[in-house]
Amino acid sequence: MPHTDLNGLKLRSVMSGNTVHIFRKHEDFQIRVKSSPKGHEEVNQRLINYIAMEVSMHYLNRKTNHIADESNENKIRNFVTTVLRLEDKLKSLDGSRI
Repeated sequence: MPHTDLNGLKLRSVMSGNTVHIFRKHEDFQIRVKSSPKGHEEVNQRLINYIAMEVSMHYLNRKTNHIADESNENKIRNFVTTVLRLEDKLKSLDGSRI
């Protein structure tokens, strides 16, 4: 069973101690993974952005934890979701002329 938030939405990652665990089976991760011609999964810029957003979210939440409450955590998570959705919509521009 996947990890979920209070609204029942699947989490993309969780932080345990000083480690951020990224859930590879989450749809948002899967759509960013590309396979090489030999069938190996490869890191690409979209996946790097995704991982950076997830890690940043957890560390920002921890850094502001002394003033944070649950709604602040949800605001940060919603911000990350919005950025990832926008990135997904803009991916068709990759390689196009300016």
